[in-house]
Amino acid sequence: MKKYNSAPMIRKYLPELYPHRKKEVAALYYDKVVVPESKKDSANAPRQLRKDLDDFFEVSGDGKLVQRWIKQLQLQLADKPEFLEFLSLATRNIEMSKKDY
Repeated sequence: MKKYNSAPMIRKYLPELYPHRKKEVAALYYDKVVVPESKKDSANAPRQLRKDLDDFFEVSGDGKLVQRWIKQLQLQLADKPEFLEFLSLATRNIEMSKKDY
């Protein structure tokens, strides 16, 4: 797994890696992709964070885990409304997908 230690590599290979090592890949994705993106100040960071969360949910199907991440991020980013807006969109995406089943 050390080979996949950068955010771009983890994003790229998530669909191939996740089915084989779910817990390990989820922890790696959160630590190397989600958390660093949430700490960026760029104008695109909130949008990219939402995309990262949506992509992980799409691959994993684990809405409970992604919603737990979102709740943590909402607490950590409470003073950053631009992030909160995109986090609520990510939450809505998960909730809407439940209605399709």
